Amino acid sequence: MIKKIKKSNKPITEDFFRKELKKELKAVVDKMDQRMDKMDQRMSAMDQRMSAMDQGINERINGINERMVLTNERIDRMDRRIDKVSLDTLDIKERLKTFITKDEFNEKLDIVIGMLEKSAKKEKDHDIEHVANIAAHDRFESEITKIKTHVDIK
Repeated sequence: MIKKIKKSNKPITEDFFRKELKKELKAVVDKMDQRMDKMDQRMSAMDQRMSAMDQGINERINGINERMVLTNERIDRMDRRIDKVSLDTLDIKERLKTFITKDEFNEKLDIVIGMLEKSAKKEKDHDIEHVANIAAHDRFESEITKIKTHVDIK
C-alpha cells in the first residue's frame, strides 16, 4: 500500500489511508487465520497419532501381562521396544511445547497492529510536514521573485 501511495500524485486522505490499512490488515489477519487453521489441523492429526501410539502402548503392555511365561530374552526385547515408543512419545510432547497458543498469537498480533498504527501515524505526520515544506518553498520563491523585481535583477 505504501508503494501505491508514494507513486500516486493524489493527496492522501485519512479515510483513504485507513481503508487501505484496513484492507492490508484484513489480508494479514486472513492469512494468519489460514495458518492457524492449518496448525489446528496439524494438531488434530498429531492428537490422533498420539492416541494411536497410546493405544499401541496399552496393547503391548496387555500382551506382556498375558505372556508372563516368556523367557527373559524375549521380555528384554519387548522392554527395548517400549522404551523406544516412550522416548518417541516424550519427544513429541516436548515438540508440542514449542507451539504457540492462540492467546500468545493474539498478544503478538496486538503488538504488530500497534506498531502498524504508529507507523501509519508517522507516515501521516510526514505527509503533513511535506505539504507544509512545499508551501513554505513556494512562499520563499515568491518573495525572492518580488525582491529580484524590486532590485531589477533578471
